Amino acid sequence: MRLFLAIDVPSDIVVQLSALQREVAHPSVKLSEHFHITLSYFGDVSPADMMIIQQQLKKIVCPAFNLKLETKLGAFSNWNRLRTIFVGVQYNKILNQLAIKLQNLFPDLETSRSVFAPHITLGRVKHEIIGMEYANHLQSLIVEPFSWRVNELALYESVLRAEGPTYKRISSVKLN
Repeated sequence: MRLFLAIDVPSDIVVQLSALQREVAHPSVKLSEHFHITLSYFGDVSPADMMIIQQQLKKIVCPAFNLKLETKLGAFSNWNRLRTIFVGVQYNKILNQLAIKLQNLFPDLETSRSVFAPHITLGRVKHEIIGMEYANHLQSLIVEPFSWRVNELALYESVLRAEGPTYKRISSVKLN
């Protein structure tokens, strides 16, 4: 099973992000159906490893904290070679400290070797979009700086299907 640890996005902000997706819609973009901020990607793990991950997650000591979204959209790889369209999260010291704790708790993860860039994916490009007109449109969009209190982390299973991934919540970890 493919597992990842995430911060869920509250339903009122999900409604707003879904409305924003209408501005992002394009025949070459597969829109996300589940909004979250990935903290750690565990990849394919056995049921035994899942139990170890859950036990390790219980060791996390972290206070609840507030998150706030950026007011502009972002893009991975970049605006000239668009692969993923996202809303970034403003810098948060507690979130960054949590990411470091997770990297130390799970040093063998692929995410432990990359720069932590918290974001909410709005859509993924299925094939390269030609022209900067669409990228310019995306860059002109203004995002409300929504904020919310993060009180827990959620462990998810990602099931890959032809029509896109589905996510099943496995467990959660309450923050202090």
